[in-house]
Amino acid sequence: MNTTQLNTANIKNLTALWKVMGSKPCTSHGMENVQQSVSWPHRCWHSSEQVVNKIPTLNHNLEQLPENCIIPLWQLQDAETEQLESTLLSNEFTISSEQTAMYLDLNNYPVVKDPSPLIRPIFSPQGVQVWTDIAANAFGYEIDIKVIQKIAQHPDVHLYIVYEDNRPAATAMLFKTGEVIGLHQLGVLPELRGKGIARKMMHDLINLCANTSSRYITLQASVAAERLYIQLGFTTQFRITNYQRSDNAVKKEEQTLNYY
Repeated sequence: MNTTQLNTANIKNLTALWKVMGSKPCTSHGMENVQQSVSWPHRCWHSSEQVVNKIPTLNHNLEQLPENCIIPLWQLQDAETEQLESTLLSNEFTISSEQTAMYLDLNNYPVVKDPSPLIRPIFSPQGVQVWTDIAANAFGYEIDIKVIQKIAQHPDVHLYIVYEDNRPAATAMLFKTGEVIGLHQLGVLPELRGKGIARKMMHDLINLCANTSSRYITLQASVAAERLYIQLGFTTQFRITNYQRSDNAVKKEEQTLNYY
């Protein structure tokens, strides 16, 4: 893939996951191509096949969106980006979090056939509940258990819990779209951070992905995690700025999708 195709693949993996989690088209006139989450993660995005920052007649329809709606802005340096950003700011939206889109090419990655026993796949309803509780604690926000129960049944979604000293310590989610696997909801419990769990977890997850037919891993990194990903060989792509209404926006790193 070239740079443009990789940018598209990263965004499409993320928005496809939001759709699997549960979404519906906006019903407002002129916003028929806009998708919004039914519940958590409360995202609103344009469903075009092209990677664009475009929400038609946004100025006249922002009030129709849910109060807790989060609008991601792909910082691709185009006129659409500037126009949408200006529209959001003029309608009392502010930045709630920022991320960096990144990818790893698995072509030359040394495959380890047997990942360590620290990471375990989740299949049972009880496991899904534990996964949700850990992720909510790690990120510091509520996660709708019904959403996780739903996506746990999807053939391209895989949930994992990472163990440290035989206790659940961290969560991760893999979601496959074509030759891309997206890494999502990577979070370590607050009391267990600083022990190198994130690095060990990432090595295991990369090994898992390398043993599949996938060519690329994509993710959206928080500021705190970006350095680790670069050390692991990931390439930076573009910034993602998440906008939310001023009275709901919380400028905390916990609001991002990756937190270590």
